[in-house]
Amino acid sequence: MKFDIRLNLTHYKNKMLQMPVDYYKSDNTPVRMKMNGAMSEGHSMYDHYTTVYGGVDDEGRALYQAYYDTNVRDAVTGNAVGFNETYVDENGVTTRNYVPSKHAYELEAKEAGREINLVDTFVIDYSLAASQYVGKSYLPDVSGGLGFNLEVYGVTLDIATSYQIGGYGYDATYMSLMANDKIGGHNWHVDMRNAWTEATNDYVHSLPVDQQVPRLSNHVGQYDQYANYSSTRFLTSNSYFSLNSIQLGYNFPKKLIEKAKMNKLNLYVSANNLAIATARKGYNPMTSFTGNSDTHGYSPLSTIVGGIKVTF
Repeated sequence: MKFDIRLNLTHYKNKMLQMPVDYYKSDNTPVRMKMNGAMSEGHSMYDHYTTVYGGVDDEGRALYQAYYDTNVRDAVTGNAVGFNETYVDENGVTTRNYVPSKHAYELEAKEAGREINLVDTFVIDYSLAASQYVGKSYLPDVSGGLGFNLEVYGVTLDIATSYQIGGYGYDATYMSLMANDKIGGHNWHVDMRNAWTEATNDYVHSLPVDQQVPRLSNHVGQYDQYANYSSTRFLTSNSYFSLNSIQLGYNFPKKLIEKAKMNKLNLYVSANNLAIATARKGYNPMTSFTGNSDTHGYSPLSTIVGGIKVTF
């Protein structure tokens, strides 16, 4: 009897130590980027920077987290400015008091030496929602493989699996199937059965925020078009366990095959990509490094092959 087991694990970690040079001044002094998309000094390039989903309101509309600065005052009147109110800044520019990018706003205030006091709220107007680091990364805590080989009485068994623990991918395929669109104009996920109605208001609000499905409409209702916009709602755990391959074989005893002038005779059956356990049925984090899903990426096909190996 022979039995071998193998296990490996991998952990990735990265942090941006310095932003790239944006341009050079006339004296050749480099000016570095303040922030570029989700990339920012001190953060991993795989940190999620997106809007925060806040569930639904009492009318079934999607909510998103927004911020405003209570220290903002109108440069002309000196009056404090409320959320989304228009004001004139110190440069004479008329703008509104809301924060489109939380981290960028904080960096700009720090560089200018300006005191800020951000207060959060939840809005149904997605255009006012703030992009922000949400404390989740594409990168898993650990990933690797587990397998073993067994040989006993001529029978051989080889099993290979892979796993990943932690990390979050963006399930864009699921997002597209949760679009609030005209009936018959879009495919829907079965979770649409849980969409908010007046009768189910209390039940829907008892669910975890990311499981609260906005009301259905044909986009006639105010802000219903924002029902499935990009947000933490569609960040899905990248943890998985995959049964990658199984090969079962049998080596005939030499005394049974030597009369046929054979040195070896082996029968085998091999199966690949048999099963995967993930956070959401149909979601396969293995299709990309980040785990993101899309409508043109496909999981590996499951295959079963049998054969005979003969050595003379």
